[in-house]
Amino acid sequence: MKKWIKILLVTLGIIAVLVVTTILLLPPIAKNYLEKHSKELVGRQITIEKLRFNVLNGKLRIDRIAMLEPDDSTTFASLGNFYTRIHLLPLLRQRIHIDAVLIDKPYLNVYQDGTSFNFDDLLNRFLTPADTVEKAPSNPWTVDIDDIKIHNGELTYKDMQRNVTWGFNELDIDVPGLHLSGHERTDMGIVFNFSRGGSLRTSLEYDQATADYDLSLLLSNLSLAGTAAYFNQVIDIGSVEGLVTLDLHVKGNANHLLDLRTYGIAAASGLKLRDSRDNRGDTRVKYNLGEGDYGADGGRLTFCRKFLGDMSAGKMVLDADLIYYRAALAVMMDAELKYYRKDYGGALESLNIIAKRAYGKDDYYTDASQEAVLEALVDEYFLEFPAEGVIWWALIRLDKIWDYNDYLAANRNNTNILLWPISKSARDKNSNLTQTEGWY
Repeated sequence: MKKWIKILLVTLGIIAVLVVTTILLLPPIAKNYLEKHSKELVGRQITIEKLRFNVLNGKLRIDRIAMLEPDDSTTFASLGNFYTRIHLLPLLRQRIHIDAVLIDKPYLNVYQDGTSFNFDDLLNRFLTPADTVEKAPSNPWTVDIDDIKIHNGELTYKDMQRNVTWGFNELDIDVPGLHLSGHERTDMGIVFNFSRGGSLRTSLEYDQATADYDLSLLLSNLSLAGTAAYFNQVIDIGSVEGLVTLDLHVKGNANHLLDLRTYGIAAASGLKLRDSRDNRGDTRVKYNLGEGDYGADGGRLTFCRKFLGDMSAGKMVLDADLIYYRAALAVMMDAELKYYRKDYGGALESLNIIAKRAYGKDDYYTDASQEAVLEALVDEYFLEFPAEGVIWWALIRLDKIWDYNDYLAANRNNTNILLWPISKSARDKNSNLTQTEGWY
């Protein structure tokens, strides 16, 4: 089951506990009972400032309600004010009809540690195990909720493993009607701002009779500051800057997920990816990479500085010498040979000759384990020899090419995948040549 569906069911379950308890008991008694027995009912401590319920018209009002973390001190979620009106007579016909849900100043604090969330205990309490098959009731309940409005919301999300925190404020959600059964149409709109800058505005139209949906998403000037930890899953960078705007529309059918139509516009401005080694004082970065204005809209372009030629006369003169071999490559080959001989300490000595010139520091590399030396060799080849025709062959020799080329990794078991084929024209000119095994 999708996690958002689980969270919706848990939320409805907690609200049902509050409502049923309030209906059965007088509001003052219900408030005291809920606070005293909330751990038995929902597994978390709940605090309520004021609770009012009119059994004649089904109106329920709660002021300043909060749910704590299992430590009973940190707030997990809270509501400034909660109001709903429940039609009581339809309950006798197995129909839940709520014609208003108004929530002001909701707050939610979410932590994620790998695949675990700080609300997993709630999911486990209210939901059956995934491998449990439940029979559908012969007379299922229908649920209709009209006019759901959430204003001035705040959400904090923290990724513990990557030490990244995202803040969402001024959250507004408007749902004219939510129908969990039947054939009515469900519409939804969500608007919120990101604490780092930017906003998101979405709208969803869903027809339960046909399962057709129409989703619109407008992401405006989202700041990429703080996203380096996610980029670092595929590339080693120090920081990310820039703004992203996305205007996306998706139309399709929930029963045919691949049958959809997507269109829209995406744009980025001021995008900068800064190498993590630049933050550590690697002097090679500014010589390997250049940056300049691009286009009339204030864009910036990152380019390789090597082999640029001479522009002193105003026109580019491509007089830069191509580098075939230089002293740094001899030192790196020495480090690589020592690595193959399992002389990891000797390999570090050679690597540190290269590193000292880059970082101005003696013994930059200190870990002499096999894995650390291999990683240092790969890093130094990337940093020292971009655009020199060296890195490809080094990755093959070090058996690390599979980590950087998805096609080769997917065809790793193919015969001679790392060898070149012999062209047909060469074989036509020389009948003694035969195609490399594994190629055609």
